[in-house]
Amino acid sequence: MNPKISVLMGIYNCADTLPQAVASIQKQTYPNWELILCDDGSSDHTYEVAQALAAKDDRIVLLHNDRNLGLNQTLNACLAVATGDYIARMDGDDDCVPVRFEQQLALLEHHPEFQITSCPMKLFDESGEWGQTTVPEYPTPEDVVSGTPISHAAVMLRRACIDAVGGYTVDKRMLRVEDVNLWIKLYSAGYRCRNILEPLYRMRNDQNALNRRKYHYRVNSVYVRLQGCRTLHLGAKSYLRAIQPMINGLVPAKLRQMIRKTRSCELMFKILFLIHDLGQGGAEKVLVNLVNHMDRSKFDISVTVLFGGGVNEQFLASDIHFRAVFTKEVPGNSKLMKLLTPKQLHKLCVKKHYDMEVSYLEGPSARIVSGCQNPNTKLVSWIHSEQHTMDKLAGPFRNETEARKCYHRFVQTICVSQYVRNDFCQLLDFQMPCQVLYNTVESEKILAEASDVAPELMNDGKVRLIAVGTLKQSKGYMRLLSVIKRLQETHDPVHLYILGIGPLQQEMEAYIRQNKLHNMVTLLGYQTNPYKYVSKCDLFVCASFAEGFSTAATEALIVGTPVCTVEVSGMKEMLGENNEWGVVTENSEDGLYDGIKSLLDTPGRLAFYKEKAAEHGRTFSTENTVRAVENMLLNLQ
Repeated sequence: MNPKISVLMGIYNCADTLPQAVASIQKQTYPNWELILCDDGSSDHTYEVAQALAAKDDRIVLLHNDRNLGLNQTLNACLAVATGDYIARMDGDDDCVPVRFEQQLALLEHHPEFQITSCPMKLFDESGEWGQTTVPEYPTPEDVVSGTPISHAAVMLRRACIDAVGGYTVDKRMLRVEDVNLWIKLYSAGYRCRNILEPLYRMRNDQNALNRRKYHYRVNSVYVRLQGCRTLHLGAKSYLRAIQPMINGLVPAKLRQMIRKTRSCELMFKILFLIHDLGQGGAEKVLVNLVNHMDRSKFDISVTVLFGGGVNEQFLASDIHFRAVFTKEVPGNSKLMKLLTPKQLHKLCVKKHYDMEVSYLEGPSARIVSGCQNPNTKLVSWIHSEQHTMDKLAGPFRNETEARKCYHRFVQTICVSQYVRNDFCQLLDFQMPCQVLYNTVESEKILAEASDVAPELMNDGKVRLIAVGTLKQSKGYMRLLSVIKRLQETHDPVHLYILGIGPLQQEMEAYIRQNKLHNMVTLLGYQTNPYKYVSKCDLFVCASFAEGFSTAATEALIVGTPVCTVEVSGMKEMLGENNEWGVVTENSEDGLYDGIKSLLDTPGRLAFYKEKAAEHGRTFSTENTVRAVENMLLNLQ
């Protein structure tokens, strides 16, 4: 099912910028949309430009007001002819990223409890980008009347909801604040918003835009917000915040612009990421990707590891402050650390004061960071894999009581998938803030390195399968080798390549020898550039008993390699509930065998998923994931 999106765009005197705005819609990775343009009595040649654009694309519908009626009536005119299941907004002087519709629709389709979604907006003028707005992930009724928690130009919502509240209110007192009034009506009806914290939209915001915000429009804003306070039954604080726009309007436009630019460039603050080590694991690699791409004008970044010598240390950017508490792993360290309290461990491992401390990976790092005694330091925990049982979750702690106490000290917990979040929150009966942010991968670097040659891959005419990850029991390599043995018995022409090293290597080598799989399995060891191998294989396979949000599978999609995986955390989020982007099987050896076998036996199925992988891989861009993290961190200040 591909729901239709109707994009409403009221246009007025934007002849020069309209082609760029329309082009950003036409570049969307989600194809089922219609764009409804309504010219609101422009005095320049906007209407003629719109006519030319509509003539070239039958998905564009063009309307025209004989005179300037205002945005509320113009959008209602668009809404009256819209045929979509979802309504999205766009302005004629802005643009948006190609994956905007795809990501917004995915959120609303997968989360029926929310009816509205939007995102932060990058701000730009003739000189380029100069700032970015921030929005809360879950706007409250108080937020709706006291600020701009939902970006109107970047919004998408369910058609049935906007119809239920009668669309935009036509009232001269709603001019320039028709969006605030709409949010109030929607929230009064019980509808709610969940924002995507990635900037999927770019808003033109220059001096002229500021000058257009006349004082009487600020009076309108106060009127609507005070009305909202009454409608939503809010307290006295909300009434005080509602009059803020009128006070702001007394500040000269130039000064207002300076203030906004200053606010957009938040003061750099010191942040520490604490992790066990920077070995070859996926989480370790993700952390390096993340910190290397964070904005240095806002963040002074430190990375501290408990034990040094990990292979990913070499990839840290030179301006990252790096420190290892111990040069190499200490035998029995998990038991030794339990002899000390979190407070004592923090004093030992963290030597400086930071504005924020992040425990990256669950367990020991969380216990250490929770011991911070500075009341001005914000504490964040990052959970990468499902725990399943309280015994596993509490393993790095002295007991379950200590685990609960430590995790409740964090002002924000981040999980790498919805599955991990649900698992974590259920085990702890967790009521503290907890949100999902997907792993950061270096998409541009991955695509560049994917083009390198991979001479180790054989030209034997077999279907190439590939698996990537540390050679350990949790990755399910032994059952994957058993699957290959079964494919050998059915004479399926496959060759499995495995990238990684680890404690399971000798056992795997013995199994390969005993079952005479030399011609079907090749162990390639650890590779600094795995992408050249993954990109040239026909199928990426994940056999893991548990995952967080598989980095390796994400990277496979980016290079356009289809994915077949057992059902572990995050895979259905990544590949779709109904195998839209890849194949998710039962988490068993039989399930994995059946999944691979069906791809081999069904003509054209591998080619179909190769196309889908390349399409879906574009959603995991470095910029999108890093900016989402930055927004989260900045919102915690």
